[in-house]
Amino acid sequence: MAAQGTALVTGPHGLIGRHVCERLAAGGEWELLGASRRAAAVPGVEHRQLDLADSEAAAAGLAELSGVTHLVFAAYAPDADPAAECERNLGLLANTLAALRAAGAELRHVTLYQGAKAYGAHLGAFPTPARESDARVLGPIFYYPQEDHLRADAARHGYAFTVLRPDFILGFAEGNAINLLLSAAVYGAYCAAERVPLRFPGSPAAFDALIQMTSADLLAAATEWAMTAPAAANEVFNVTNGDLVRWRREWPHLAEALGLPAGDPQELSLTDQVGGRPELWREIVAAHGLRPTEVPELVSWPIADFMFNVGWDVHSSTVKIRQAGFGECRDTRAELTGLIAQMRADRWIP
Repeated sequence: MAAQGTALVTGPHGLIGRHVCERLAAGGEWELLGASRRAAAVPGVEHRQLDLADSEAAAAGLAELSGVTHLVFAAYAPDADPAAECERNLGLLANTLAALRAAGAELRHVTLYQGAKAYGAHLGAFPTPARESDARVLGPIFYYPQEDHLRADAARHGYAFTVLRPDFILGFAEGNAINLLLSAAVYGAYCAAERVPLRFPGSPAAFDALIQMTSADLLAAATEWAMTAPAAANEVFNVTNGDLVRWRREWPHLAEALGLPAGDPQELSLTDQVGGRPELWREIVAAHGLRPTEVPELVSWPIADFMFNVGWDVHSSTVKIRQAGFGECRDTRAELTGLIAQMRADRWIP
């Protein structure tokens, strides 16, 4: 066992899980295990391919993991039906916890992730800045049954947990289509191919709304802190970069990073305008020598349309986590432009 313990990361290929694995592996203080349906290896992680949605498969696949001390639960199963999404994601967590218990693992800590949906950010305007003590909103939202199950299980079996609430996560993970920045970059590639400026595609209200973002690297750092910090035990924390941004201010910088002129905003549906044109992306990939990908591997246009049309302030207070001892922050503008440069260097975008 490494100095800090043995961490199992579910969903290690995802936007959150990948960055957590990179962070923990770089420190060298954790033995790292991963579990997901995807077979691809994760650097520095001993990976197990299994379906956590299947209780028997989870029990069999995790049967030898008696040494696990920390669970980082970053697995997520999306579903267009919110009620079905609740059932699916509760099952993932419940099966994982039951399988580890059956294996004889003596958990010390579990990290769970939520987001601003916990405050109703997906429903419309809500009281800001949102605080962790705010009342829940009308569901179904899978966060709530997962959290309730985790609280009960932790109390019953004597381990600690932390719930982290990021928003608009900035990072990159292959095969993760819920990614605001990558959506903007692929949209920018379409604009470049057609020799048109990069125009903000959302509503006028969204262009001026105050929003927050969370660097995936920052969230990974908060995760590592929460895994061992006594002040994080059995608490819920908002985790954002620490600044607030408006697209009106950031769009020109994003366009510049993509090598495009920034045009005036033009409200349009990305699903309608580019969603039915995968052949153009294939032409872009070939013309620029990019990694061979299909658009659905990179972007969900309906989700991008939603994210670019949030016409109300989205602001969560981060006072609680700072007072508990985690004070890191990120400059969102620098994160946006830096990630564009990284994705270009890695040949994901032109």
